[in-house]
Amino acid sequence: MHFTKFLIFLVVFLVIVSKYSASIAQDAPCKILVNPSSGPPPLEVELRVSISDEIPQPWSLGVWNFGDGNQQPAFLPIIRHSYNDEGTYHPTYRFSDGLGSEHECNAEVRIFRQKELNLKLNADPPEGFAPLRITISVNATNGTEPITFSYQFGDGSAPISSSNSTITHTFLETGNYTISVEAQDNEGTRGANALTIKVSPASKAPQEVSRVLDQAVSALMAEDLTISSILQIIDSASRQLDRLLTQAANVKDEVKQQIATSARRGLKTILERQVERLAQLIQKPENVTLSSVKSLAQSSGKLSQTMIDHNIPLTIDIVNEAGVVEGQLLLAGIDDIAREKGVSLGEIKELAQHPETTQEFFKNHPVFLKTVIKETGIPVVALHRIPSNKIKNKLDSLGLSSELTNKIESSLEESLDAGKGLFIDEKGTIKSASQLVGENMGLEPKKLSVDPITGIINAQLDNHKGLVMGLIDVNIMTPLVPVGVLNLPDDTKINVSNNFAMHIAPSPYDPIQLAAEFASLGLNANFTRDGRIVVHDNNGKSYSTFVGWHTIKENNFSTGLVSFDIPQPDITSQAFSILVRYADGTVQSLPPAFVAFESLIELLEEFFPGQYSIDRDTGLIDLRAADAGLWRPDYSFTPIEDFSKDELDWYQQNKIKDGLAFKIQDQNEDGWNDVIFYSSSPAGKQTLFFVPN
Repeated sequence: MHFTKFLIFLVVFLVIVSKYSASIAQDAPCKILVNPSSGPPPLEVELRVSISDEIPQPWSLGVWNFGDGNQQPAFLPIIRHSYNDEGTYHPTYRFSDGLGSEHECNAEVRIFRQKELNLKLNADPPEGFAPLRITISVNATNGTEPITFSYQFGDGSAPISSSNSTITHTFLETGNYTISVEAQDNEGTRGANALTIKVSPASKAPQEVSRVLDQAVSALMAEDLTISSILQIIDSASRQLDRLLTQAANVKDEVKQQIATSARRGLKTILERQVERLAQLIQKPENVTLSSVKSLAQSSGKLSQTMIDHNIPLTIDIVNEAGVVEGQLLLAGIDDIAREKGVSLGEIKELAQHPETTQEFFKNHPVFLKTVIKETGIPVVALHRIPSNKIKNKLDSLGLSSELTNKIESSLEESLDAGKGLFIDEKGTIKSASQLVGENMGLEPKKLSVDPITGIINAQLDNHKGLVMGLIDVNIMTPLVPVGVLNLPDDTKINVSNNFAMHIAPSPYDPIQLAAEFASLGLNANFTRDGRIVVHDNNGKSYSTFVGWHTIKENNFSTGLVSFDIPQPDITSQAFSILVRYADGTVQSLPPAFVAFESLIELLEEFFPGQYSIDRDTGLIDLRAADAGLWRPDYSFTPIEDFSKDELDWYQQNKIKDGLAFKIQDQNEDGWNDVIFYSSSPAGKQTLFFVPN
C-alpha cells in the first residue's frame, strides 16, 4: 500500500517537474530561423518558427519578444522585424502545446556597422603634360593587413593587381582620365575610390612657364611695393614654376629646351625688376631690417633653386643679375651686420665705396664674410634629405638588415647634390659646385668624384691621399667678394668662383657605412653639415668628434663595416685621435670636438677674434697667437642631469653670458691647468685639456 502511494507521488512529481522545465528551457525540437542573422543597422530580419512534430498539437499562437524591448502577439509563426541599433539580440517565441505545456524558442541576431576600407587617393602630380608619369598613393584605413589593391587607369591599359599601396603609371596621350582603385583586406573587407587627372599637350608647357613668370614681372612693376609684397610675389612664382616643371618632367628634349629658354628669360626679367624695386626701397632705411634682408635673399634664391633642381642650369647673365641683387641686399644690411660683429663704421664706409678695399677687407675678416653670406647670400641649391630608399639599398649592399634604416637615416642631415649643374659658362660648358670647388683648389676634374647618394665630394691627391668635402651651402654673391679659397678659423672653407660662394667642410668618407657601424654598436650618431659627429649612448652620455679633412688609402682593410683605432692614447699628445678604417682600407681621423661647438666659437670670436684657429685633422684649438697655447677638447660631454648638487649650485651662481661658465684646474693631473667648459645649450660640461708643446 505504501509502495503504491510512493509510485503515484513519483509520477505526479515528474509531471510537475516536466511541465516546469518546459516553461523555462529551450526545446531542441523548437527553434527560430533568422534571415539575415547579422548586418548593419537598420536591419530588417525575418523570424520563422520551426516546431518539431514531437511537440503535441494543437499549438497555440504565441508571443514574440524581439529582445530589444519590443514584443507582440503572434498571428502567424513568421514575422518581420527591424533592428535599428548596434548590439546582439536574442528574440524568443513562446507558445503552448496541446497538453497545455509552455515552450520557448530563441535565436541570436547581431547588428553591427558594416566594416569598409576607407581609401584616400593621391596622384603626384595631379595634372601635367604628355607623356605624364604620375605616382598614385593609396592610404587605406579601417582594414587588416595584408591589403590587395586593384588599379585601373582609364586609358585602356590593363588593370594591375598589387600589394603595393604606391604605383607609377605613364599617360601617353592628352585627355582626362579617371583612376579607379579597389582594395580588399585579409578579412575580405572591401573599399573603393577614384580620382581624375588631366593630361595636357606638351606644346603648352613652355607657354605656361612664360605665363607664370610674366605674371610675376607684372606684379613687380606695381607701385608702392613693400618688402613683404615682393616676398609674396617671388614665393608664388617659385611654387608655380616648381609645379609646372614637375608636370613637364617627361616631355621630349626639344620641349625641355623650350621650357628652359622660357624659364631663364622670365627669371632674368624678374631679377631686373627686383633690382629696380630694391633700389627704391633701400633709399628709405626705415623700410629695411636685417631680418627682411635675409628673407629677401632666401626668397630671391627660390626661383634659381627650382630651376637647378629641375636640371636647368643658370646662364652667366642670370648669375650676374642675381649678384647685383645680392650686392643691394649687402649694402642694405651691412650696417646691422657690422654692429653685430663689432666692425667700425670707418671700415664699413670703405667697404661700400671701393671694390678692391672690400675684397681685401673680406680676406682679412673671413668670419665677417661668413656672416655676410649667411645673412645676404642668395641660396641657389636647395637642401634635401638623403632618400631613404637609397640608404636602404646601400645598407643592403653592405649585407645589413633594413631594420636599421630608419635609425641611420635620422642620423644623417640634409645633403647637397654637388654634381648637379649650377650654371653654363661662356663656352657653353655646364659646371657644378664640385667642379668649381675643384678648379679653385687646382684639382683636375678626373680626380674629383661625387657620391650620388650623399653629394660628398672626394678629391684624390697624390700618394694615396684624399680630401673629402661636403657642401654646407651654395650662394650667389656680389663681385665684391674675393675669388679664391678663404680658410675660416673653425677650419671650414669658403670657396668663391664665378659669383658663387660655396661653404665647405670636411665630411666622413662614407657616412652611411659609418652611421651603420655606430648603430650596430647601439649608439645614436648625428652627422652635422659643419663636419662634426655627435654620438649619444644609452646611458645619457654624449661624445663629439670632428671629421678630418684628409684620408689615406692603406693596404690593410677593415674586417667589418668599419674599425676604430687609437694609436696614441695620451690625450695631451698632439697626435691623439681616433682613426676610422673603412671597408676598402681608407683611413680618416675623428679627433675630439666640442658638443657645444657654436657656443665655443662665439666665445673665441668675442675674446680672441682673428687670434685662434682649429685643426679638423687633429682637433687642436690654437690660441698661440693670443699667447694661450694649444688646447684639445675631451671626447665626452657630461649632461647637467649628472651634476652633483654642489656642482649644479656652483654653475647656477657662476654662469655668465649665454649660460657659459668656466673652471680652471688640472683635470688630468699632468701638471698643466685645464679648462672645464660649462654651457646651457646643450646643458652640461666638457673639458678643454692644455696640450704642451
